[in-house]
Amino acid sequence: MKNKDKKIIIFTETKDDAKQIGSLHYAKFMGLHGDMDQRKRSWVLDEYRNPECRGILVATDVAARGLDIDDIDVVI
Repeated sequence: MKNKDKKIIIFTETKDDAKQIGSLHYAKFMGLHGDMDQRKRSWVLDEYRNPECRGILVATDVAARGLDIDDIDVVI
């Protein structure tokens, strides 16, 4: 994978799009969308904020409002 050492966020329009991308198996995708309870969303964000995390965050724009993540390299 070309950007394996980069922190990447992919924004989607719908939670179904986020779920569909998250189900792909060629990378570690971490979903963040409105169907998740707050505990699960918090866990995903805590994992993603870890500097060692190499997952790709896939989030709906609504779920991603107010994200505070400093070390993002690529936003799609």
